[in-house]
Amino acid sequence: MKKRIVLITALAVCMFIFLTACSNQIYKSTIMKDIEPDVSKILSSDKKIDDIEILEYNIDNTKETSISLRVKSSDEIAEYINYFIATYYYSSDDKWVFDNVSQVDKDKSTATPKKGVNEEIIVSSLNGEHVTINDEEWEIKSSNIKNLSIKSQKTNIDERKDNVTVTLILDDDVLEAEGEINIGYIFDKKWEVTAVSNEGEFKTTEKNECELKVRDSDLIDEIAQKEIILFSDTSNSQTVSMAKSEISDFEVYKKTSENRGKARRFYCKGTLTKPNATIEFDTQVYYVYEGRWLLQPTTIKAELDSVNIEGKWNGTYNGVGNKGKSSLKITEATKDGKIKGVYSYTPDKIDQYRKAGSYNVSGTIDMSSLIINLTEDNNKNVFTDISAILYIEKSKIKGVGQKGYPIDLTKVE
Repeated sequence: MKKRIVLITALAVCMFIFLTACSNQIYKSTIMKDIEPDVSKILSSDKKIDDIEILEYNIDNTKETSISLRVKSSDEIAEYINYFIATYYYSSDDKWVFDNVSQVDKDKSTATPKKGVNEEIIVSSLNGEHVTINDEEWEIKSSNIKNLSIKSQKTNIDERKDNVTVTLILDDDVLEAEGEINIGYIFDKKWEVTAVSNEGEFKTTEKNECELKVRDSDLIDEIAQKEIILFSDTSNSQTVSMAKSEISDFEVYKKTSENRGKARRFYCKGTLTKPNATIEFDTQVYYVYEGRWLLQPTTIKAELDSVNIEGKWNGTYNGVGNKGKSSLKITEATKDGKIKGVYSYTPDKIDQYRKAGSYNVSGTIDMSSLIINLTEDNNKNVFTDISAILYIEKSKIKGVGQKGYPIDLTKVE
């Protein structure tokens, strides 16, 4: 009992010192005026302080005190309760001077909605959300939203839920997309998005200044500057050039738009006709918009359709101690790769060791590698098989001929 009397006496003395030694009492109206600028910055500039409640004076000494406050504020959408501590010090001229205010106990803060979302909240809350447009996922940016209007709204304040359907235009770099979306909200200190879904299809329109004007002739011009590679996965790969005059049966069979219209693909196919071969090709011409349309590297897939090797191929052979002219006249070449013809050669110097010869030959050309294999028809064993490759780009047959001598032939007729 004695201890309790001492404690009560001590508290009375403290209060007496605070109220008498510090002669100027800090009034509620003064505190409210002092803290309002800083509290408004902490909470939000659009929240109005409605009232403060002094919860406790925390007297450390006669020169400084901190005051625990419950602050009630509101805006158009909700009412809020937050907790702060305001600190004052006692000046030399016997006045309490405001020092600072800080927010505390944020987990105890509450917010109660007064009404549902408005257009400003909707625009802000959609930032980073996604909708499906043209089978592609678009990320929404608040800065890209135009002409948003609430079409319908169902607000349940008691359950802290809201649901709106809005019309809007999404203004992207290349396309504008106009349509409707449905947005679900729940209130947890503020209105937060719970779901976003399309209401029907969006209509997209290409901006005039971003229109990609590409004709078939433009695509052919681009493709004709490239090269194709035949048999790319083999050791017998060949690089073949393309020319606009050699391209026929050209067709753009598919067009796609990606990345919100900023990437365009033109799927093309056609026929490349070289003097000794016909090649079918398929490619994608790809453009990307980066302030202007930029053509991306193009890869062409090619497949050999047929070869035209009938005719006369003249050139040289080059053996050790025996050089001269050689000729291969192909008289028959079928679609399944069978070949017949006559091979002949004439040494530059004819003597008892070096003589001219001519033989009927037959064999095949492998369409997957353009390797030609020919054998002598009469099997006299004086003629070694021809093993050579048809080179489309240079219209040459190169390999080995009689007795294994290297041959280099060019088509002449």
